[in-house]
Amino acid sequence: ANQGYEQDLAGFRGQLARFEAMAAKFALLAGVDDLPTDRLPSGSAGDDGIAPGGLKPGYLNEEFSIVAGRALALEESFQLLERAYADQQIRLASTPSIRPTQGLLGSGYRQRKDPFTGKREFHAGLDIVANLGSRVVATAAGVVTKAGRMGGYGKVVFVSHGNGLSTRYAHLSKIQVQSGQEVRRGDLLGKVGATGRAMGYHLHYEVLRDDQKVNPLEYILDDDRLN
Repeated sequence: ANQGYEQDLAGFRGQLARFEAMAAKFALLAGVDDLPTDRLPSGSAGDDGIAPGGLKPGYLNEEFSIVAGRALALEESFQLLERAYADQQIRLASTPSIRPTQGLLGSGYRQRKDPFTGKREFHAGLDIVANLGSRVVATAAGVVTKAGRMGGYGKVVFVSHGNGLSTRYAHLSKIQVQSGQEVRRGDLLGKVGATGRAMGYHLHYEVLRDDQKVNPLEYILDDDRLN
C-alpha cells in the first residue's frame, strides 16, 4: 500500500513541477517578478519519493503536506497571473494604437510655418487630410471628457484613457458623443470638418501623456499611409 502511495506522490510531484514551470513562463511574459511558487524552498519535495534508507515514520504524511503546500502556492500564483494579464488587457485596450480617420498626413508633429501667420511654430499633433464627413473614431477605450466647441480647435472631442494618456480630435464638422460617455477603440466620435482655426477639411489629432503632447505616430501601429 505504501508503495502505491509513494507512486501517487511521485506522479503529483511531477505534475506540480510541470505546472510550476508553466507558471514561471507566464510570469516572464507578464512581467511578474515574484510568484508564491518562487518563494518555496528548493528541494521541498523528495527527489524520487523514496526515503533514504527505507520508509521512515511519518514520511508519507510529511510528503503529503509538502505537496499540499506546493499546490496551494501554485493556485495563488495562477490567481496572481490572471490578475496581471487582466490588468494588461485593460491597459492595452486603453492605449491609442489605431488611426483616428482614413486620410493622408498633411502636417506632422514638427516645426512648421503657421498657415495663418506665416511664422514658424511647433505643431504638436497630426493633421490628417480627409474628405468632409469622414468618420473619426476613438483610438482606444476611454471616457469622453469634452465634446463641444473650443477656440481654434473648433468642434472638438477629448478622450481620457487612464494611465496618464488622453487624445484630442479637432476641427470636426459633427460631434456624435457627449461628455462622460464611455467609448471603446473604434467607436465613432464625430466627422471630419474644418471648424475652428483650419484651412481645408482635415482632422487635427493629438496624444497627451501626463498632460504633455507627444508624437501620435509613436502610438499608431499601422501608419504607413500617413508618412
